[in-house]
Order: sequence, then C-alpha cells, then structure tokens
Amino acid sequence: MSYGIWQRALGSHRTNVYIVYDEQTKEALILDPGDEKKKIIKVVQEKGLKIMGILLTHGHVDHIGAAAALRKQYDCPLMAHKAEEMLLATPYYNHSNERDIRIKADIPLSEGQRIAFGNHGLLVIHTPGHTAGSISLKLENAPVIFTGDTIFGDDVGRTDLYSGSDAQLKNTIKRALNEWKDEWTLYPGHDAAAVMADVRPILKRYV
Repeated sequence: MSYGIWQRALGSHRTNVYIVYDEQTKEALILDPGDEKKKIIKVVQEKGLKIMGILLTHGHVDHIGAAAALRKQYDCPLMAHKAEEMLLATPYYNHSNERDIRIKADIPLSEGQRIAFGNHGLLVIHTPGHTAGSISLKLENAPVIFTGDTIFGDDVGRTDLYSGSDAQLKNTIKRALNEWKDEWTLYPGHDAAAVMADVRPILKRYV
C-alpha cells in the first residue's frame, strides 16, 4: 500500500498546502488549502485524484482561504476540530477581515478519529495551544505527521492570537515529547519538514 504527498507553499503567507493520496486508488485529502485554488485544482487534475475531503489543522486565514471554493469544486466534506467553530466563522478572529471568510466544518473532528482515503487513513491528534482546536494528523502505519502551526521544524507556534494558550501548548509539547517517535517526519504549516529526532531538543526548551 503506497501513498504520495504533494506539498507547495502557497499564498502571501507561504503556507504549506498538502495533498496526501493513495497511489493505487487515487483517493486523496487536501490539507490546509490557504490560497491559490487554481494551482491545487491543476495538480489534482494532473494526478487524476479523487478528493475525499478537505482537512484544516486550524482556522486561520492562511490555512482556510481556498477551503470553501475547493469544497464546492469537489463536493466533499470540510473537516476541522469542533473547538475551531468560532474561529472559522468569525473574520475578526480568523484574520480574514478583507476577505470576510465565514465557514463551518461539515464534519467536526475529535481526538482519535480516522479519516480514510483509499487504503490509508489520517488519525486526528488534538494538539491545542496555537489555537484551541489545533490538530495534528498522523498518517496511519507510516512515520509521517502533519503538524499545522503547532510545531515547526525549528520552533513552536505562537499563542497570542484568539484561543491560543501557553499552558495548552506546553501540554501539547509534553505529549509530543512522550508519544511521537524519533523517526517520524513532521510536515508543518510553514517552512521545511523535519524529523522528530532533530525537533526534540528544540521542544525541550519549552517545557
């Protein structure tokens, strides 16, 4: 069972958009489509993918900007943690004041849920701190985890925006240090991927 990961930094914030897909069935999920929907649609067409859903690691504008358009394009469910409802629905909080983005998840997610695509699945890990409903998404049976803006290759996410929490982020970091394996590759919301073994000493500074 093989999978593929497509990644590009899109939009003015250079947010990493990911498409994870089953190379056999071509079923796929789009993660954090913040902008440039035409580029995303083009790669979906080129690879012949069938989009099964759109996943948001959290609700800030640079991660959700193209979500509504792509949901309509592919007639698929939009998914985000249940604690992101207010952030997704409120332009003042999600920082989309000029674009006035107000969206609602079709499927509210919780810890431990599995989102299937082909013969694979992404497992929801609730990793609050950057926002109350921030999640990371672990690729089932593979050393891959998508971390949004919670944990980067060389830092952790900010906590000074709506629903952010230093205390929650600290708890999330402790959990990552205890449960995440050194061989896992972390695919963050911005900048380059990194292996947990290299990220671990950075995280220890925060606890």
